[in-house]
Amino acid sequence: MLKKFLAIVFVLCLALVFSACQKNENQINNIDLKINLPNVMKISSPAFENNADIPAKYTCDADDINPELKIAEVPENAASLALIVDDPDAPAGDWVHWLVWNIPVEAAQISENSVPVGAVLGKTDFGKQAWGGPCPGSGKHHYQ
Repeated sequence: MLKKFLAIVFVLCLALVFSACQKNENQINNIDLKINLPNVMKISSPAFENNADIPAKYTCDADDINPELKIAEVPENAASLALIVDDPDAPAGDWVHWLVWNIPVEAAQISENSVPVGAVLGKTDFGKQAWGGPCPGSGKHHYQ
């Protein structure tokens, strides 16, 4: 059931990206999601750099709270936002650490250890409706 939900959220996110690109359809012949297209939403954290290690504070080794996230360039036709944090390197397959949807489009950030007002938490692979920080048994894992 969770896999079906994630597939639906993924499709909705793709639809959002493609609808944001429709304005520029005359300028774009081949859509490559790896290039910087106008109106492509960005998400970052002041707690760590992209592709850097996530500080222990946000993992099962310490406080296990969500890091602050910054949200920018939300497409103007978006109705709400959804967020999935997962680990594609988990031994059992893709492991979901956090599911949040119904995030208001006006939310420019998600504060540390919180969820935006009105947002809904989904059940993660930890079996709870909350942030489940990185907790790899061994090896280097990548979180997206």
